[in-house]
Amino acid sequence: MRVKIDEIKDSGLARSWELSREQLDLMIEGEPAGYRALESAATEAKLKKMDRRVLVKAKTRPKLECPCSRCLTP
Repeated sequence: MRVKIDEIKDSGLARSWELSREQLDLMIEGEPAGYRALESAATEAKLKKMDRRVLVKAKTRPKLECPCSRCLTP
């Protein structure tokens, strides 16, 4: 997601979008537990200007799975 700084008003800017399974998998790639995304996930963000910076607060709740580390076979 890209936002032009001029779009962020004094009251802030709220945005929402979907992260695909592929995007989520790229974000968690290299995680030692071996997580992977099961489906896409809705994401919500609030952007606020702070002088010459932008504060971003975002949340998403993806469904993930990982292999059981206690099992002998997958």
